[in-house]
Amino acid sequence: QAAQTLEAESGYQLESPAVSRFRECVLSGNWTEVEQLTSQLNLDVNHGIASVKFLIREQKFLELLEAQQIKSALVVLRSELTPLNQNMDRVHALTSYMMISSPEDLRQRAGWDGVEGQSRQKLLTSLQKLISPSMMVPENRLENMLQQAVELQVNNCLYHDIRDETRSLYSDHVCDKTGIPSITRKVLEEHTNEVWYVSFSHDGRFLASASADSRIIIWNVQTETLLKSFQKHSETINCLAWLPEGDRFVSGCEKKMLLMNAQGDVRYTWPFPVRDVAVSPDGRTLIAMGGTIIRIISLDDMSELNKLEESHSITAISLSRDGRYLLANTTAKPAHPPQQREIHLWNLEEGRIERRYVGHKQGRYIIRSCFGGWGDRFVISGSEDSTIYIWHRDNGNLVQTLEGHTRPVTCVAWSPIHPTMLVSASDDNTIRM
Repeated sequence: QAAQTLEAESGYQLESPAVSRFRECVLSGNWTEVEQLTSQLNLDVNHGIASVKFLIREQKFLELLEAQQIKSALVVLRSELTPLNQNMDRVHALTSYMMISSPEDLRQRAGWDGVEGQSRQKLLTSLQKLISPSMMVPENRLENMLQQAVELQVNNCLYHDIRDETRSLYSDHVCDKTGIPSITRKVLEEHTNEVWYVSFSHDGRFLASASADSRIIIWNVQTETLLKSFQKHSETINCLAWLPEGDRFVSGCEKKMLLMNAQGDVRYTWPFPVRDVAVSPDGRTLIAMGGTIIRIISLDDMSELNKLEESHSITAISLSRDGRYLLANTTAKPAHPPQQREIHLWNLEEGRIERRYVGHKQGRYIIRSCFGGWGDRFVISGSEDSTIYIWHRDNGNLVQTLEGHTRPVTCVAWSPIHPTMLVSASDDNTIRM
């Protein structure tokens, strides 16, 4: 009624009379007129018409069965549904419903709530998906448009990092910088040489760090204290990655890769060089990168599932928490200056580079990046100019730079549970929280 009043007062007709009548007939069960009106909906001759008619006749058939009009239902099945040659598996299922004696059993078996339920409204929703939006306005279109407008504002918000919030249509969405890590709360100085890697456990309780002093240190994040220090590699350690259960991790160097528990016990050894590692969100697959070789390893039986070879060297990789995106720090050609180095955001589902991030400095050293914030909204990287760079993942804009280290920042890690906690490792032998 409100829509009709709005149409009358504005003089603008949202839908043609035929479409409005089609909607009314579906909801009232006037199947004869519904089928007559399908010719005015500009449906695709090869697929659209047959699909629409199948859904209409299926509803008609089920309603006749529910009303115990078995002979009429059989006529619809044989003379109207079967000749369409659509979804024959469903036709066979409908045929089996002929043997059901009670309406209650029919509704339960068919997963259908009957004439007195919402079946006709559900049918209309299904039909709308097959009809051009220019002919028939999709259900909840205004609500969807408003939601899209709000989501667009959030996606364009440079500093957005709020997990759940109430959003208003009365004003534009804007966040300030208070959610971006910017103040050093602790400097960890236990390593005696350059710190090359930091990695949070998946529950955020522990932080592992690896250094050119060949040591791995496990830190208690809450108390910001050293829990355990051990030395299982004879060479400098290039990388670390925790497994999702939180009590095992892998570490790699120039000669081998180790699987260890949090107590430092070695559980498995792979005899090949590794520059960086990443673990899939389900904890079943390990991605190990060394030079131009990328190895895909099963953590169920430690077997190598695949081995890929790149034409250009990748210095570091990082997986998003949902496993959909991969960050790759790349090396430029020798003629290119350090300021032209890029971080590539790979969409793994589509197999393409979705965005490039620039501004950080990378020439002589291996610099690593990571995702951060709720929904991995930010991309963070170290840099040879002793600075941390934070970009908005979706638009590539630089959000913030952080200073404090006195030598190149080689690795960064954002806490998976504390939305404003960032950790950085540096060649100045320190870790900053």
